[in-house]
Amino acid sequence: GWSCSNKFLLWARTLEGDKALELFRYQLAKKTYSNLFDFHDPFQIDGNFGSAAGVMELLMQSQTGDIYILPALPKAWDKGEISGIKAKDGSEVSIKWSENEAKEFSIAPVKDGDIVIGYDKDNTAFTLNDEHIEFSDGLYTIKNAKAGEVYTFTTEDNAPVPEIVIEGNRVTVNGRQTGTLIIAGYDGSETMLKMNIIDGYEADLSEYQDCKTVKVFLWNSVEKMKPLCESKSVEIGL
Repeated sequence: GWSCSNKFLLWARTLEGDKALELFRYQLAKKTYSNLFDFHDPFQIDGNFGSAAGVMELLMQSQTGDIYILPALPKAWDKGEISGIKAKDGSEVSIKWSENEAKEFSIAPVKDGDIVIGYDKDNTAFTLNDEHIEFSDGLYTIKNAKAGEVYTFTTEDNAPVPEIVIEGNRVTVNGRQTGTLIIAGYDGSETMLKMNIIDGYEADLSEYQDCKTVKVFLWNSVEKMKPLCESKSVEIGL
């Protein structure tokens, strides 16, 4: 009873959602009566409390002080919603998700102050109470949050796709500016000579004159390297 729930919780805390779900399914199939009481000669409440806590940990974690949304969501739970769960700081959290990504979630704090929200999925652009915001490195801070207010994040499914534009030696990103701009220079044999991570969404290609070809990428992050739009290339050097 309690041992199975404890393993479920440990896997959830280490963000291994699929493995945690295996333990939860085993708990329900092999360690639970038809009335949903956990059995262990004859009943063990630890298993019930532990399993309920494990489900919460798959969908929201806040033990560090920050509030993480869908930190260990199992692939099988591709769609769902939960409401009224409590973070460690007392904030009330509600989440709706589909295709394994959050579509809407809300935070209702019980005290004033900054709140850091963690969300590490591919869709990083949201509206927060009708204003556009971006998660950077999986984090966003609600500055000076007020107790009693409800802060609702809604995904920008219909947001315009960004576009890389190269005019002469100037690179810009049109439309929604999001993600990380990467510029790489190559010689005639397609060997990379240099690569730069750009701070912002404008760049000058003058320093790439010793390269034959320059390619420009817009990724969601350097770590994940998911393209946010079509890359562009231009021949500028030898």
